[in-house]
Amino acid sequence: MIVKKKYELNKNFKHDLIAGVVREERVGEILQNKPIEVKTEMGKWSDTGNIAIEVAFDGKKSGLAKTESEYWWHTLEVNGEEIAHLVFPVEKLKQVITKMRQNGTIRIVHGGDDNLSKMVLVPLKELFNKDNVT
Repeated sequence: MIVKKKYELNKNFKHDLIAGVVREERVGEILQNKPIEVKTEMGKWSDTGNIAIEVAFDGKKSGLAKTESEYWWHTLEVNGEEIAHLVFPVEKLKQVITKMRQNGTIRIVHGGDDNLSKMVLVPLKELFNKDNVT
């Protein structure tokens, strides 16, 4: 079990180092002890600025709508090279997507094999817009 340490932000290097270690421990805890849904975005995102998140397949809930994982890990690749990894608590990602849907900032599309996947296209620039995450 990892003990969570409380800390306050300031401009002291030693203090900031402690804060960094606390976050490193938190990442380790997530990777070792929490169920994670891992998806990979293979290049199209770099042209469109969107990531696609599946919510249904063949008329049944799937992907984000059905996952039992606590975290959603979305890898961004270009030409098979990892560029970035986005990691979200699943419930927070669902809240953000719901808010974006209400704001009209995402589109719902069909794709994949025989267009059986229902996906939300999430603009990366909007995904991190403070109005969508609060």
